[in-house]
Amino acid sequence: MTARSTCLSPFCGQRVPERTARCPRCGRQMFGDEEIARRGRHVLQLGLILAGLMGALLWLWPGPLAAIVGTPQTSFRGTAGQAWTIVLGLGAIGLTGIAFVLSGGLMILGRVSRVATIAAIGLFAAGLACLAAGLVSAWGT
Repeated sequence: MTARSTCLSPFCGQRVPERTARCPRCGRQMFGDEEIARRGRHVLQLGLILAGLMGALLWLWPGPLAAIVGTPQTSFRGTAGQAWTIVLGLGAIGLTGIAFVLSGGLMILGRVSRVATIAAIGLFAAGLACLAAGLVSAWGT
């Protein structure tokens, strides 16, 4: 197998067929295939944890879902709009986990997906924004 280096910047992704310390395009550190596979295992584990925790939280905490459908008050005391915001935030962070699982799997196989990485970053930011908006609006009531 030939030694090659890959830039892990989500906005660059340059690959060169030889070992190189710095990316010729953006100047960031480049990584070999074995380092990318090692990092991919960590990204895969992070994705499984995120997706599992968010899925379990949505499954085991029925309060926001009950507020959305209009059933009598449960442990969640917010409005249906606040419940939607929280459910969307938890869902976005769960989807971030799924994107991390896909990205980590590709990294283990020796490939890097900039699309999965950028999608995970965007979903994580959207999830945090939804959760923050839901929690701030819940404190106001």
